[in-house]
Amino acid sequence: MLQRRRGTGELDPAEVPALLGNTLTLSAIERQAAAHRWHELAAQDDPLRALVNGRLMGVPADFYDFCLLRAMPDGPFVEAQVLGRALAGLPGVSDWWLHQRLLDMTAAGALLWVRPATGDHPYSGVLRRA
Repeated sequence: MLQRRRGTGELDPAEVPALLGNTLTLSAIERQAAAHRWHELAAQDDPLRALVNGRLMGVPADFYDFCLLRAMPDGPFVEAQVLGRALAGLPGVSDWWLHQRLLDMTAAGALLWVRPATGDHPYSGVLRRA
């Protein structure tokens, strides 16, 4: 059965060993270079890491906001629908991160709640642009 995954976060831990057959052994220099790059990124202390044009880099928290804004209709919208549209174009980005960005936009006054989400369905709220 063919299954499509957008990132390793969607894997069941029991599935990981079956995927390890395609691994490459890195040389000591390659491991050192990767560790050095990660330390550079950690020193930058950016709130988010993103793969941009094949390169891992630190980016600002609002880096993916353009996708959320593009996914929003002019009138009121259900948060889950906007998240789904935005995620369709952002492989590897989590729904949680985009949800947090919508909450940040609401706190900043750029979005307004028309109807808040219910406790058992956190993405069920209805929002609109301010």
